[in-house]
Amino acid sequence: MKRLLLIILLITISAPSLLAEDAIKKRLADDLIVNFSIKESTNFNVEKVADLIIENEPQFKPYREVLIDFYTRHLTWEKIKPTFENIIMKEFSEDDLVRINEFLRSKAFKDWTESSGDIKTLPEAEQNIILEFTGKDLGIHFFKVTEDFVTASNKFIGKVTLENKEELEAMIKKKTKELTQ
Repeated sequence: MKRLLLIILLITISAPSLLAEDAIKKRLADDLIVNFSIKESTNFNVEKVADLIIENEPQFKPYREVLIDFYTRHLTWEKIKPTFENIIMKEFSEDDLVRINEFLRSKAFKDWTESSGDIKTLPEAEQNIILEFTGKDLGIHFFKVTEDFVTASNKFIGKVTLENKEELEAMIKKKTKELTQ
């Protein structure tokens, strides 16, 4: 019984600090999302999504506007943002997130992205900052994780399509009827 009370006491004492740590880590993950422009780079261009579908499935060409309308309603940042937050929070410690955000806010990183990734055009000091970050385990892991964002985006598009399949089918059916009249 004493053991059970001790466990309950430990859980009660540690729970608020765990929640605070999660809140800090979530804020740092949100900072990373802003600093790395994840929202802008994954902000779904529904026209591109529709065009990719048509490229792979040419029979959908007459339904391009239907696809654009459907994905405009269902592919929103608010719906996918938690996916990115979860990836970031799972992959990085609080300290890692602080270091990544410092790098992403640096002049060296900003200049590097503006140069379209051509490091040779940057001053030597900035080149060294970039090489130091990207050559270390944290930098390598960070850029590997960013590849997970692309995979997550693609999975999200598939999930949205499946979850709303009936709606999309009804929209296509309606458009087919319009086209055949």
